[in-house]
Amino acid sequence: LVTTQGPQWRLVALDARAGTTIADRTLALTDGPETGRGTGVTVDAAGRLWLGGPMDGVWVLGSVHAAPALMSMPAELSAPLLITASDDLVIADRGGRVWFGKLGVNGTLLP
Repeated sequence: LVTTQGPQWRLVALDARAGTTIADRTLALTDGPETGRGTGVTVDAAGRLWLGGPMDGVWVLGSVHAAPALMSMPAELSAPLLITASDDLVIADRGGRVWFGKLGVNGTLLP
């Protein structure tokens, strides 16, 4: 799994053995000037995909083909997300703060 940056933010999934493309989808998740920039993909124990959006928060997808849901946060994210063994989400923003919170779309991230 990788995300691409550019005028559009994309999620690309490749089969590890065959190298074939499983999914290549545009993630037009924001309308900001930096739509094509975001963090990489983190996969939790349940197989959900977590991506830090460039402007408005953390996006979670149940699979590479699922519709995304948003966990809002008031900061621009700058690093891949870390998910701990106790299901805590940890991420850094462009201002140098580190945010913590529990997994879940209705969760709250606190600096």
